[in-house]
Amino acid sequence: LGYARATLARELTLDEVRECAAVPGIEVEVFVHGALCTCYSGLCLLSSHLVGRSGNRGRCAYLCRDAFAAAGPGSDSGRFWLSMKDLSLADAVEDLRRAGVASLKIEGRMKSPLYVAAVTRLYRGLVDRTLTPEAQAEVEADIKTIFSRPWTDLFLHGETAGGVTD
Repeated sequence: LGYARATLARELTLDEVRECAAVPGIEVEVFVHGALCTCYSGLCLLSSHLVGRSGNRGRCAYLCRDAFAAAGPGSDSGRFWLSMKDLSLADAVEDLRRAGVASLKIEGRMKSPLYVAAVTRLYRGLVDRTLTPEAQAEVEADIKTIFSRPWTDLFLHGETAGGVTD
């Protein structure tokens, strides 16, 4: 069809990424850092239906980050039922390189320039192999100070990963 690069779904395991990267003639790009959507690969309609802002068009209202009350007697109210942790594959950059990944995708939409700069600094240093473990920890602490939810590697190391919601 004439395309040269495929951006893979965030829900893939490392083995699945490796399989995709082995397809001749197509580079693969992997999303490595940023917000996760409650829906599969960001196919969310919640924001679009409730406030007319489509997340599939870059205008997500992040309603899944709000607290929701469950209905019924004795229900648990005010919990963040739909809030996913942020994806961070910093510790897997070498694994992704060995798997044949050509490009890393970092979330920047609706984030401050300071956040984007800090995250880019982290992954640039990992790709260039210029960060010591101590420097990596320092940059990660900077990112968490600027903005962060807890981090997860989602399903990279297995489809039964737990702890992906707050």
